[in-house]
Amino acid sequence: MELFKDMEEKAAYVESLILAVTADEKITEQHRQYVPAILERYGLPGEYFDRIWKNMKRKPPLSEILQPLRTNEQKVFFIQELVAYTYLSGNYRQAKPRLAQICKALHISTKLEDIKKIVLANLPQIDQQA
Repeated sequence: MELFKDMEEKAAYVESLILAVTADEKITEQHRQYVPAILERYGLPGEYFDRIWKNMKRKPPLSEILQPLRTNEQKVFFIQELVAYTYLSGNYRQAKPRLAQICKALHISTKLEDIKKIVLANLPQIDQQA
């Protein structure tokens, strides 16, 4: 089963992911350099760059960031990717309250530590599913 029905839905998901990752950060020119690489990683054309960059600088509220996530599969994959990112970047402990807030907003009842265990067990596979 495909995670996204079309390119726009995939782009909205990636935008949400980028916005969630950078929500607590001061957006700098360095962030701007990472967006094209992320778009490429997900097989998205560069035409989505301007929209994502504009929203990164605007800092939308969490409810708006999570709005494009429609299916349970997208929601679960989203939180797994956030856990993987924060774990790999060494920020999991600091991000834990925010991750728990996101789980609650997405109505994910699985405990965060259980999600982390799943992520760590499947870390090499996560990159391949995007």
